[in-house]
Amino acid sequence: LLLGWHHAWGEEGLASTANFDAPIISPNGKKVIFSSDLTGNSTIWIADNNGGNAHPLVNWVGTNQVSPDWSVDGESIVFSSNRESTNYDIWNMSVNGVRAIRLTANSGDNRQPRYSPDGSKIVFTSNRTGKDELWYMSSDGSNQKAIGLQSLLVNDPAWSPDGNKIAYVGCLRPANGEAITDGVCNLYSISLDASVTKQLTSGKANDWSPDWGRLGIVFSSSRKGGQSIWMVDGAGGNLKQITDGADGLNLDPRWDRLTDKIVFSKVGETPNIWSTDIFGQQEQLTSLSGKNTDGYVVS
Repeated sequence: LLLGWHHAWGEEGLASTANFDAPIISPNGKKVIFSSDLTGNSTIWIADNNGGNAHPLVNWVGTNQVSPDWSVDGESIVFSSNRESTNYDIWNMSVNGVRAIRLTANSGDNRQPRYSPDGSKIVFTSNRTGKDELWYMSSDGSNQKAIGLQSLLVNDPAWSPDGNKIAYVGCLRPANGEAITDGVCNLYSISLDASVTKQLTSGKANDWSPDWGRLGIVFSSSRKGGQSIWMVDGAGGNLKQITDGADGLNLDPRWDRLTDKIVFSKVGETPNIWSTDIFGQQEQLTSLSGKNTDGYVVS
């Protein structure tokens, strides 16, 4: 999660609040994956689409796994991990956990992988040039290419439905000594050859985590205070607020391609994975609570 929300740990290693990040519904609509630190380190979890049968999918002790995404056929996932490295690399793993392949290996951090709509490519961010940039590669890890070096701080890439453009977060550099959240972050789109770039949102807000579906681009924004879910069309028009964030921070929205509902993570009074329709009617999907590094509770 780009914002780096911190959750306090109390006595005896008990988590006062666990992280639930980057939830994504499977292509067949039956499962949801997300990253969570319920058992200590952050790792990838899987559950039924209603939150049942939740359990860790990746069990790499002492390492972190974040930013998962489903392959188009639903047979594997891609994610970022610091396994076998002091940095983060992109990994692919079969959904049954029997095969794991490291797709990047360089001196930089490689994060936020997303499969293209046809499954042939993966877009991701990498700081191998000295700052975070947009990159893409073939789904087997070959042909890694930068998508135009930019002056903006860039993060959170997401493919357009036709696979020809990438929506992303571009942040103006904050003043010296200030955190990235003190700057201004808006949404942009760019073609794969970097020949066409367009600013999609504007204003002194922090817009994060876009996901581009057939109805438009959903994202999390601070433009009304806190963090709530918003939507804009692919040309930057028809800006619309979907959730009000009254009961906590609403983060990491992703389209459920089958139902046109939006799954997202919530931080605050009722943390966990939630869903909403485009009219803001919400439903809680998971009911997980952090306990300690030896286990978790499904309530």
